[in-house]
Amino acid sequence: MKRTIMLGLTILFIYTLTFDIFLNQYFRIPTPLISCLPLIIFFRDKAIKFLYRQEAIIITISLFLYYLIGSNNLKAFSINLFVIITAALYFNYFVGSSTSRFNYSVFFYFGFLLLSTVIMLFNQFNGSSINSLRVLLLGAPIRQSPSGIASAIFTFGYQLAPVVTFIFIYACTLKKNILIIITVLLFSLLSIYLGLQRSVLVAFLFSVFVFSIFYYKFKSVIIISVAVVAGFFLFNYIINGSNIGSDNILAKDERTEGGGSRSGLVIENLKIITDYPFGLIFHGQTWEDVSKKNSAFRGGLTSHNAYLMFITYLGPFLGIGLLIFLYYRIARIFNRVILYCGIKENALLLSLCFAFLAVSINALFHNAWLLNANGPTVFLYFSILHLDKQQLNEQDAV
Repeated sequence: MKRTIMLGLTILFIYTLTFDIFLNQYFRIPTPLISCLPLIIFFRDKAIKFLYRQEAIIITISLFLYYLIGSNNLKAFSINLFVIITAALYFNYFVGSSTSRFNYSVFFYFGFLLLSTVIMLFNQFNGSSINSLRVLLLGAPIRQSPSGIASAIFTFGYQLAPVVTFIFIYACTLKKNILIIITVLLFSLLSIYLGLQRSVLVAFLFSVFVFSIFYYKFKSVIIISVAVVAGFFLFNYIINGSNIGSDNILAKDERTEGGGSRSGLVIENLKIITDYPFGLIFHGQTWEDVSKKNSAFRGGLTSHNAYLMFITYLGPFLGIGLLIFLYYRIARIFNRVILYCGIKENALLLSLCFAFLAVSINALFHNAWLLNANGPTVFLYFSILHLDKQQLNEQDAV
């Protein structure tokens, strides 16, 4: 009974974190209180100390400056801080030194993301029924289709970017059969295509490109060349001439043609930074104050670049400095495992790092990221830090 309760609470916590469920029609109390709090009180690893003090301090300072000082948004500051710190407590005190707890946490996380991806694929062909299922699984209204367990298409992108990157790179690092790797690749590309995820396509291709160079070394030239040629023929003679699904990236291009381009928004945002070089918070301005007269940002639009918006508020010096502190340990871990990516024992950590790279690149085209308490990003952030700690402890014990 005790193990069943623990497993149920774990599934509930990872599900609600992954799909950004904080309050909905099922939960009138914040979900971390219902799921995570009992785990760290009754099932905690009592032998472990808090490992994320530095990250917790930097995250708190960043959230305070960005939301409380910059946007005067106490609600966003409180909720985002609560979700992020709860995730840190989950990994620190519940997962702790247990390899099995870490492994099934990762298994549930990617299992839920795959479920969301499959639902998106079915959403292409049976819209009304799948939309009803999406409302049931999300516990909230949906705004856009086709998508998975997400209210909007852009939100689904943060789910798709890490899962397709992870399953492909994990298949490669485990040296699976070439047919399995090709099947995973085709599934990933089809999901991106039908999911209308241009930013995910960029993130996925960049991540796979970097992985190929380090993992296959000289062979990567041949592999990438073959992939480019195959992609050219696949797009021009199969995808472009077919009618796969009711919605895809091409249809999305048609619908958005004539709208403001992302590059144009970024350029206008950079102009605002040059006008307020110390950051909006030091000039006593808000985004609404400086963007309302700019036609590119009509209707409260932003540059759709999470990092650029952060730097806009805090200024280049403080903003970039905090970004470096936020991602420094992740970058060190990534650098270490990518140099030894041929070692099978690094397969999981390497795949998690590339999944995090993909979801972080996706944030270059949208507003959500780590400090927005974006569920998929937060889980990957602490899972990478925690697995690295576990591996270092295992090496010290040998």
